[in-house]
Amino acid sequence: MTSPKISAGDLVQRIPADLLNLSKEGYFALDRDYKYVFWSAGMQKLTGMSQKEVVGRNAFDVFPFLQGLGQEHIFNRVLEGETLTTPTRPFHIPESGKSGHFDACYYPYRSVNGEVTGVLAVVTDVSEQKRVADLQLETENRFRNMADSSPVMLWMSGKDAMCTFFNQSWLEFSGKPLEKELGVGWAAGVHPVDFQRCMDTYLACFNERRPFEMEYRLLRHDGTYRWILDRGTPRYSPSQSFEGYIGSCIDITERKQLEEELRKSIHVREEFLSIASHELKTPLTSLSLQIQILEHLFAKDGQLSALADQLKPMVRVADRQLRHMANLIENLLDISRIQTGNFKLDPAEMDLSKAIKEIAGRLTELAHQAGCKIVISGAESVVGQWDRSRIEQVLSNLITNAIKYAPGGPISVRLDREGRLAVLEVEDEGPGIDPNAQPTIFSKFQQGPRSKKSGGLGLGLFIVKQIVDSHGGRVSVRTGAKKGSLFRVELPLAN
Repeated sequence: MTSPKISAGDLVQRIPADLLNLSKEGYFALDRDYKYVFWSAGMQKLTGMSQKEVVGRNAFDVFPFLQGLGQEHIFNRVLEGETLTTPTRPFHIPESGKSGHFDACYYPYRSVNGEVTGVLAVVTDVSEQKRVADLQLETENRFRNMADSSPVMLWMSGKDAMCTFFNQSWLEFSGKPLEKELGVGWAAGVHPVDFQRCMDTYLACFNERRPFEMEYRLLRHDGTYRWILDRGTPRYSPSQSFEGYIGSCIDITERKQLEEELRKSIHVREEFLSIASHELKTPLTSLSLQIQILEHLFAKDGQLSALADQLKPMVRVADRQLRHMANLIENLLDISRIQTGNFKLDPAEMDLSKAIKEIAGRLTELAHQAGCKIVISGAESVVGQWDRSRIEQVLSNLITNAIKYAPGGPISVRLDREGRLAVLEVEDEGPGIDPNAQPTIFSKFQQGPRSKKSGGLGLGLFIVKQIVDSHGGRVSVRTGAKKGSLFRVELPLAN
C-alpha cells in the first residue's frame, strides 16, 4: 500500500500560517522523496529563493551543497522518526548570492494516523552570531599568541577575583602547568612573609575596582624567591560591565639588589663624610688658633713690628683660606646630618634685626675687600622663635654669596614683617642668575657658570633651603630691580 503524502494544505491547516511566515526563523517541509512542499517567507529571506523556485523540486537539486553537509543521512533518520538538531553549518547559494551560517532542528511530520510522511524543519540564520563569535575567537587567539610571546608575565582574573589565565612566561617562571596556577593556585608561590600583604592589597583594590601596584617575592621553578613588580588594572566589556582584572609582572630582583647596595653605599658615604669632616675640622681649629696667636704677637711685640707689615697680608690670606675650608667642612657636616636625619633645630626667641646687624658686622671687612657696602634697611625689630645659629648661617650664606658674585656694588639687606611672617630680602647688583637656572639653584651640588669659576661644592643654597624649610618657611630667588639677584626668605614668627 502506498504511504500517504505530506500535503502543504494539510500542513498550513495544522500549523498557523502567521506563525510560519511571520516568524524570524525559516520553516520548510519535505516529503519522503526530499521534495519541498512548503517554503516560508523566512526561508526566502535566508536563501534568496522564492517559494515558486523551490516547492515541488528535490532539495538536493535546488541546493547541491546539502550533499556535502551529509543532509541526506539526516533526512533519512528523521523520516525514521528521530528529531535532530544539527550544529552551526555554512551555506552558499550561487543563484542568489546568499551565504552565511545556519542552525536547524528537524522534526518528523506525521499524518493523522501517526505515520511519518515528511520532514518539518526550523532554520535559524546565525550568520551574525557566527561572525561575532569568530571575531571574538580571533581576538582571543591573537591576544593569547601575543601574551605567550611576551617576555612579561601576564595574568587575568574574572569577576570573582579568581585567576583565569596565565601566559607562557608566567608558566615558565613558576615551572607549573596552567591548571595548577588557575584560581588561587598561583598564591601558593608567594613568599610567606609577603602573602598577607599581597592578598590584602589585591582584594582591597579588586573590591574598589581600582588599579594597583605591589611588590612581593614569588617562588621560581628553581626553588629561589624572586622579587616581582605586579601591576593590575580593571577590565570592562564594551557595555562597561566589570569583567575582572588584567595584570603584568616583571622580575625586579636585580633592581632591588642594586637599591640595597645603593642604600649601603650612601650610608657608608655619609658615615665617611661625617667622620672625615670631624677629623679635618680638628687640625683646622688648631691652625686657626696659632694664626690668632701670631697676630696677637705682632701687635704686642715691638721687635716683630718690622716683620708685621710683610707677614700680616700673608696671615690674612691664610686666615681667609682657613675660614673657607672650615665653611666647606661645615657644609659637608650639614649634608651628613640632613641625609642621616640628624638635622635638628633648637628654636628660641631671637631678634632677627639684631642678627642681621651682627652678621653684617662680621662680614664688613670681606665686603670692603670686594668693594661692596652692606646697606641694612627695614624694620628695627622683628622677634620670632628660630634656631639662632641656623638663621645666622642663612644670613651669612646669602650675604657672602652677594659679596662673592657681585663685587664692586652695594648689597641691600631688607627686613620687614608681613602678618605672621618675617620677610628678609638680600639683593645685589651683579650679573644675576639665568632664569633657566633659577628653579634648580637650591638643589644639592648645583652650580651656575659664575659659581663654578668661584669654586665651592654647590651646597650653600641647598643648606639654606633645608634650614628655611625646617622652620616652616620659604626661600626663593628672582631677578632684582637692577638686574642683579634678589633672594627672599619668609619665616613664620612662631614655628
